[in-house]
This record gives sequence, C-alpha cells and structure tokens, in this order.
Amino acid sequence: MVVAKAFYFLFFGAMACLVPFLTLYYQDLGLSGREIGFLTGIVPLISMFGAALWGMIADATGRHRLLFLLAIIGTWCSVFLMSNAGSFSILIPIVVIYALCLSPIIPLTDNAVIDQLGEERRGEYGRQRVWGSYGWGLAGALIGVIIAASGLHWAFIAFLALYVPLFLVATRLPMTPYTASSHFWAELRELLSNHA
Repeated sequence: MVVAKAFYFLFFGAMACLVPFLTLYYQDLGLSGREIGFLTGIVPLISMFGAALWGMIADATGRHRLLFLLAIIGTWCSVFLMSNAGSFSILIPIVVIYALCLSPIIPLTDNAVIDQLGEERRGEYGRQRVWGSYGWGLAGALIGVIIAASGLHWAFIAFLALYVPLFLVATRLPMTPYTASSHFWAELRELLSNHA
C-alpha cells in the first residue's frame, strides 16, 4: 500500500500548494470580487457532476486507468494554462477544464485503494488516506514560507512540480477494471427519460 500512501501524500501536497492561493492569484490579476467569486464557484459546481460523469464513462468503457491518467494530465495542463492566463474571459474555460479534470481523481483513487484492500482489510482505508493530511500539512507549511519570500508564482511551480512524481506514482496504482453490464446504456436512457 506504499503506492496509495505516496499518491495521497503527493496529491494533497500539490493541492495545498495551489488551492489556498488561487483567490490571491485572481486578485493579483486585477479581477473584481464578482469575477473571483464566479471563478471559485465553478470548481465545486462542476465537481458535483464531474466525478459522476467520469465514473460513468469509466464503468461503461472499462478504461479506468486511462481516464484516471488523462484526468491527471488534464489537471496539470489546465493549471499550467491558468498560471499564464491574464484575463477573466480566458480563465473561465481553463477553470472549467481544471474542475472537470480534477473531479474524478480522488474518487477513482479511493475506489482503487478500497478494491486493493479487499473486504477483510477495508477498515485500513483511513491509514492510507491519512497520508493526504501529512502531504497537505507539510506542503502547506513549506509553500507558505516560499511564497512569502519569493512570490505567488511559486504556488504554480510547486503544484506542477509535484504532479510529475504524482503521475509516475499513479501509473503504479493498481486499478481493477469494472465494466458496466451490457444493459448500462439502456438503463441510463430509461432513468433519464423517467420524469415521475
């Protein structure tokens, strides 16, 4: 379970380097309070259905690992673009892509870790996930000092740098492919057409 612990540590470490500083970054770009509120509101709104959408696609195709890795790459690319964006209108689609790509990463990871633990060791899930707290705490403390001394751009540098080993660890995370039944699409159509 070293791979799972390393993944949680790096993922939440990377998030601690970026997420608390995004509103400050938007403020530095000269965005208004309304624009900053809109951009910060996009992420939870998209995440409400983004993870379920990715999960549905993964289950329907049985390509969990591929979609997992694409989500990580998409998150890295969107953060890179975000770090170079200069206006609100450019940031809107970038933040939407960021939110969409970020949303399935932890649900897919959690599912893989729980599958790997199996029924008899499922109670050990917390021992794996707590490494995310260690990563957040350590990275958050370090990046705060670095940003105070050298500037806000280090939030993006640290995030992007941590995502490189994160991707390498992700390729080693065991994932059991689950393919939905052949009736998946028919059942989904029936569910969506049921207005009662």
